[in-house]
Amino acid sequence: MANKKSVGHAYNVDFLNVVFAASSVFLFFTTIWMVFDDFDREWKGYQRQFVVLEGYVTSLELQAAESGLDQVRLSELSEARVQAEQSLASNQAEVDELNAELADIEANFYITSQAYNFLKAEYDVDRYAYEEMQEEHPEDAAELRPAIDDMYNRWVDLGIQVEELSAQRDAVRAQLGEYTGGVTDADDEIRELTADAERLRELVAELQVDFVGDILLNAP
Repeated sequence: MANKKSVGHAYNVDFLNVVFAASSVFLFFTTIWMVFDDFDREWKGYQRQFVVLEGYVTSLELQAAESGLDQVRLSELSEARVQAEQSLASNQAEVDELNAELADIEANFYITSQAYNFLKAEYDVDRYAYEEMQEEHPEDAAELRPAIDDMYNRWVDLGIQVEELSAQRDAVRAQLGEYTGGVTDADDEIRELTADAERLRELVAELQVDFVGDILLNAP
């Protein structure tokens, strides 16, 4: 086989290919080593150990919190909630009717409140313009006074409607509370009794070592 250096090449191409291949392999493994060396720093090991330890300690705290729960009271509340749900189900027709009535009132309340606010803004602008005109051109301002008074009266009427709708809404909500209050009260007290345990349970779940989330996605 002819020496490639003797047929027009300044260097031995086969030798250069070997050198480049060896350099590439060396660079590849060096890069891999650098990445893993950066990933596997000493403090990261301590960090992982701390997470495991924190999860263990939190699990112990969760066990203590669960053992400290007033199981008798929780049982009473659970039973009360079941009874309240049964009462609610037996009066579902009335509840649905009240919810529909409340939806209508809230829709009217929103529309009326918007009209009240918009008219108030318009009245403020026109009233200011009227007062300015009254100082400079009182005779022209006198012609605008009836329109200003009419706008004011309509604004007052809308305000009265808003108050009436607000009172109706509160009354319907109170009626609904007579049916749903038992369930809501039981849920609130159960949530209050188990708040610490639920918080610790969520924390334990967050501290669980997950291969995809904690290892694979955090891999170098």
